Order: sequence, then C-alpha cells, then structure tokens
Amino acid sequence: MADTYGATSTAGAQTRPKVLYPCSQFTLKRNWVGEGPVNLRNAHVSVYLRGDGLKLHGAQCYFSVLSGGTSWHYNSHPLEIDDGRWPAQPDKFTLNDDESLWHRAWASDPSTALSVSKVLAECISFEVKLAGFTALPTGKFAMDELEIKLA
Repeated sequence: MADTYGATSTAGAQTRPKVLYPCSQFTLKRNWVGEGPVNLRNAHVSVYLRGDGLKLHGAQCYFSVLSGGTSWHYNSHPLEIDDGRWPAQPDKFTLNDDESLWHRAWASDPSTALSVSKVLAECISFEVKLAGFTALPTGKFAMDELEIKLA
C-alpha cells in the first residue's frame, strides 16, 4: 500500500503519498455541482474503467471518499481496468461501513481524523484514483458510466 501523508512511518517521520494528482484520478466535489454532502454508507457503485497503453508500475485503482479533511481508499476492492477495450460488464461494489475494509489515505490533521463511517455519512467528494506506484504511471486512463445508488 502507498505511503500516506499524515501517517507516521515506523521511524516516526511524516511520509508522503504515492498518489498522482490530478492526471490519474477522476474527482467529483459535490460543491462543484451545487450539492452538499451525501451519505454513501452502503451505497452501491458501478463503473467502467479502461486503460490504453497504461503502465501502472505497481499502482492499483481505488474508489476514495473525502470529508472533514480526511480521505479513505476502499482498498478491499481494487478496481479493474481493462486494457485496450471497455469491459463487457461494469465493476460493481458496495461501500461497506466497515473500517477494516478501508485505508485512511490522508488526514489534514491526524489527531482529528474522521472515521470512515463519518466520512461516508457526510461525503463531500469522491474519486477513482491510482495509488501505490513505484514509478509514475503512463498511458491513457478512462472512466465511463459511474453510477452510485444510495442505500
């Protein structure tokens, strides 16, 4: 898993993320579309992902949620990226409200980081992103038909 900013390494030093911004992610901030926070606890998600000549260099693709200065990756369900074609079926998953299925990727202040349950309940932004690479990913990365059905 990628190092995370705001986390403490075994040596006690702050670590930096291995997450690409902005070219390796698809982000929707609710305020960009005039909407407030949304409750994503146990929401059902489906999405099509495609790579063309995509070299991930160890990266995996995750659905991520953000609220209150805390970001969580749904690392129990890495997203599938088909190479050179759109998949026949979307990748489907449920955003389970169970912290053991998530990885806290970032917190602006680790001492006040929100639980995954709180972030899901008051989500202000969600993303599909690449994380954990050993070298910068290259190639094309595309998304289609992201659908979120609230529980």
